[in-house]
Amino acid sequence: MAFEHKMGQDAWSFDATTGLRRYRFVSINSTGKLAYATAASHIDGVTMESSTGSTTPRALPIYPMGSIAMVEAEASTQALSNMVAVSTAGRCAVTTAGAYTVGKIVGGSSGAANRVLSVRLDNIGTT
Repeated sequence: MAFEHKMGQDAWSFDATTGLRRYRFVSINSTGKLAYATAASHIDGVTMESSTGSTTPRALPIYPMGSIAMVEAEASTQALSNMVAVSTAGRCAVTTAGAYTVGKIVGGSSGAANRVLSVRLDNIGTT
């Protein structure tokens, strides 16, 4: 079962681009808005809400770094204690050689896409 815990800090809110889904890795883009993080970069957090179905950008709360957040899994098998990176769709993927590691799975496991895992958020860097 996935769980979440915010470490000594409330969620932060930032303006977001439209079409962001809940439980995805995000970063602040060059226009100052939240967008899906890319596979080769750091993250600023994980979306707590969705902005899909909205035609107007709005502020979205995110789980900040240092938190344990619920994150949607990519299709690969992922298990407790795996180090993770960002997939092309902002989902959680197992870290591979040369990938930018953004956290560690501390709850749940996945054998398919769209399952929710608990991830401790840390910008660890390239492996």
